[in-house]
Formats: sequence, C-alpha cells, structure tokens
Amino acid sequence: MNVYPVPDALQHHYKGRGIALGATRNGELVALVYVRDLIPDFADTVEAAPSIGDNARVAQVARALEKDFGFVRVGIVSSWEFCEL
Repeated sequence: MNVYPVPDALQHHYKGRGIALGATRNGELVALVYVRDLIPDFADTVEAAPSIGDNARVAQVARALEKDFGFVRVGIVSSWEFCEL
C-alpha cells in the first residue's frame, strides 16, 4: 500500500477524512478530488469504494486527472495523507 503526504500545494483541497482520487507524478501527490464531491449521496467509507468504478462522473474526472497530472489512484485521505487502496 502506498502512502503519500498531502503537500502544502494541495492544502486548499484537503477536507479531512474521505475516499478520494489522487493523481501522482514522480512519487508525489499532485491532485486530490474527494468522491463525495462527485457523488453527492456517496457513503464515503472504504466498503463503498468499489462502487465508484461504475460511476460515469468519477470515470470522467479520473481520465481528466490522468491526462493533466499523471497516474490516478483511489485511496483514503486522513491526517494529511493519501493512502492508496
């Protein structure tokens, strides 16, 4: 499991604990989008994470992140860290 610190450059995107998409480049987190911002009724639990794979909005955002920033991962954000699931 990979763990990436949330850098100061992304502090305005940090919203505490939650499931998120994280784009990485050269081993660093460069973008962060919470799934609850993409799916309003998302349960925001590790158990619910597999359900995001079928969501068109999540897929669209993941493709955009990958194009703009680098490799996209799904993970949980907590304590200023992004932990890949």
